[in-house]
Amino acid sequence: MVTDNLSAYISTLAANIVNIIVQAALVLVYVIFLLLEQNTFATKVANMFPNEARRAEAEQVLGSIKQQIQKYVSIKTLVSLLTGLGSFLVMRIIGLDYALVWASIVFLLNYIPYVGSIIAVIFPVGMSLLQFGNWTTVFILFALLFVIQTAVGYFIEPWLMGNSLDISPFIVLFSIAVFGTIWGIIGMFLSVPLVIILMVIFSHFEATR
Repeated sequence: MVTDNLSAYISTLAANIVNIIVQAALVLVYVIFLLLEQNTFATKVANMFPNEARRAEAEQVLGSIKQQIQKYVSIKTLVSLLTGLGSFLVMRIIGLDYALVWASIVFLLNYIPYVGSIIAVIFPVGMSLLQFGNWTTVFILFALLFVIQTAVGYFIEPWLMGNSLDISPFIVLFSIAVFGTIWGIIGMFLSVPLVIILMVIFSHFEATR
C-alpha cells in the first residue's frame, strides 16, 4: 500500500514537473517570436496610423509598454536567479538529490508572482520527505526555503521594483486567477506583463484613465 502510494506520488510529481517545463518552454517561444517581431513594429504602426498625430500617440504607448515590460522582466529575472541560487545552495548543503533540477524549477516558477514561490517550495520539500523520511530534515529545508522566498519576494523584489509599476497585490492575484483560468500556467507566467500592457494603454486615454 505504501509502495503504491509512493509510486503514485512520484508519477504525479514527474508529470507536474514535465508540464511546468513544457509550459515554460512555450512562454520562451512566445517571447522569442515577440522579439523577432519587434523590428517590424515601426512599419506596422506607420501602416496602421497614416495620420502623424495618431501615429505619434501610438508610438508613445508602445514605447511606454516596452519600457515597463523590460523593467519588469529584467528585475524578475534577477530576483528569480537569486531565489534559485539560494535554494540550490540550501538543498546541496542538506544533501537533497537533484538539487539543480529543483532549483531550476524554483527559478522558473518565481516568474509567477506570489503563487509561484509557494508552489516552488512544495516540490523539493516533497522530495526531501521521500528521500530522508525525517520530519526534522524536512522542516529545516522548508524553513530555509521559506526564508529565502520571503526575503527575496517581500523585501528585495519590492525594493528593486519600487513604485514604478504601481500595481496592487490584489490586481496581481486577480490577474493570475483570470489569465490562469483562461490559459493555464502560460497565463500565470504572462499575467503581470498583460496587466502592465493594459494599464499603459488605459492610462493614455481620458475615458479609461
